Amino acid sequence: MKVTAFVMIAALALASTAHAQTKKLNPRGTGGFGDGTTAAAQDSIEGRREGPEQNRSFQRFITGSVSQSRVPASHVPTPDGLPVSLANPAFLSLTHLDQVITDSANQFSTEPPDQGLAIGGTTQCAGGPCILAAVNSAIAAYTTTGQRLATASMNQFFGLPSAFTRPNGPFGPFLADPRIYFDTQTNRWFVSILEIDVNPKTGAFLPHSSALIAVSGGASPFSSYTVYEIDLTNNGTNGTPTHPGCPCFGDQPLIGADANAFWVSTNEFPIFAAGFNGAQVYAIDKAAMAAGAAANIQYVLEGGPLAEGISYTLQPATIPPGGAYATANNGTQYFLSALEFFGSVDNRIAIWAATNTKSIQTTPAIQIQNEIVGNTIVYGQPPAAQQPNIPVGKICAPDLFMLVGCGLLNGSLLGQTFTVHAPLIDSNDDRMQQVMFADGKLWSTVTTVVRTQNGPTRTAAAWFALTPGWSGSDLTGTFAGGGYVAVNGQSVMYPSIAVNKDGKGAIGFSIVGPGMFPGSGYAKVSLATGATEVKLTSRGVFPDDGFTGYPVFDDRSGRWGDYSAAVVDASGNIWVANETIPCQEFAGPGNGCFRSVLANWGTLVAKITP
Repeated sequence: MKVTAFVMIAALALASTAHAQTKKLNPRGTGGFGDGTTAAAQDSIEGRREGPEQNRSFQRFITGSVSQSRVPASHVPTPDGLPVSLANPAFLSLTHLDQVITDSANQFSTEPPDQGLAIGGTTQCAGGPCILAAVNSAIAAYTTTGQRLATASMNQFFGLPSAFTRPNGPFGPFLADPRIYFDTQTNRWFVSILEIDVNPKTGAFLPHSSALIAVSGGASPFSSYTVYEIDLTNNGTNGTPTHPGCPCFGDQPLIGADANAFWVSTNEFPIFAAGFNGAQVYAIDKAAMAAGAAANIQYVLEGGPLAEGISYTLQPATIPPGGAYATANNGTQYFLSALEFFGSVDNRIAIWAATNTKSIQTTPAIQIQNEIVGNTIVYGQPPAAQQPNIPVGKICAPDLFMLVGCGLLNGSLLGQTFTVHAPLIDSNDDRMQQVMFADGKLWSTVTTVVRTQNGPTRTAAAWFALTPGWSGSDLTGTFAGGGYVAVNGQSVMYPSIAVNKDGKGAIGFSIVGPGMFPGSGYAKVSLATGATEVKLTSRGVFPDDGFTGYPVFDDRSGRWGDYSAAVVDASGNIWVANETIPCQEFAGPGNGCFRSVLANWGTLVAKITP
């Protein structure tokens, strides 16, 4: 989800804590695919839900002077555009229609599509590795050739009541922002999601939220899962601390792991008020979770100042198969975060290190510190992305079979009319995306503003590699390299990077522009070669046509995915999951496309040999 926050200097009083609350995290129940693998015909009326009202573009504007280390706003990066060619075919994963009809259509129509992805196991899926993919409120298991083996709603997967039992209720808990991780050390799947309690009669949010984590009982994704719950409310109830403006929720729970702990990092926002309490970081005993037992948990960071602002979006690192954990300091976990607080541009990255992570297994005493690395490449707040316009009636052309309607471009909905045009697409902001610790370096990406050679301001993917180090007990860091993935005249957005143990990687992303419907692609990257070419895995066939892009629902750009996903398999190949606008063919090729009424996005999973 996305959140607006206007952060004042007073918010910095919320202090960082190195020895915060510790306690046991007990299993709250079980979950998994179970029998939640069927889908029913779509209900004639789609319910829609975007989440909390704070769920908007996340800005971190503060008052006070600007540090001299900041890059002037006029210094928007001007990278060279990369050549573009077609890639090998990828497979279509979960779509908006899949999300709606899962759990016998007891689901909401949700935007934007936020993606989780993991690959693991050996022979559990048709004799080969398994792929788990999640989007918003649905999760599915696939073979590496794209055969779908199981599907469930997230409410089913976590053993919760349905999101909404049609036709009259009740409502179930609100779930959003899924992530998936396969841990090669323990051979376990970890699936996480944000949960906010709701009134079962009205669906209104209640003053309680949590992060749910489901951990498989074996290497198979079809085994039973133990579900853990971290209380994120932080209003002094249930042993939580008392933070300003709470009860709160932890937006976009981010996950990672080192040799000893499983990590969850959130951005904390009040549920019923304005405000922002910064990044919150939790460490949990990974081995105990893998065993399905009660696990030590330490609240490692509660907000805290960072340069001119307050820390936000601390992305915990994962390692690729065959990679090496950071074992110094009795176990170390790294994080990266951006430092662009003003909606402009910057050239700094913060490295964070949590040390003494092995103590989580006995008496938790983890400490955390950060180091700001300057003079990286420049990145900054991206603009909304333009997409091709489409004539009135095009979306309902007679050669297309529309299963459930013609979408929203017909100019009226719910008794209201509006101007027919393809909406702009929200390109998110420049917060840090997922992080990998590979080949001794920390790798990550952000969406950034760029100015391409032909003049227009567009968006691109900026990527970074930073080398962490130590001077005694003090963290150090250097910028090892980085660059941009940009295409002339088009917008590259929502990137994610994965890097194998040898330092060879790829960045997956969505791509759209005035001459290109929203599709997906990737670029291989390494420190030796940089990014050399964009490969298209999908050219969109229609404009983005979801409910969030129209004034009848919202007066802003259409919501695209808040994040994408990229992972490495045991052979060093890279798999990426990104959003696109596909043609979902009805009854086979040549028989037309179908979609749901309120949105038309899909997700594509592609394999890359670096």
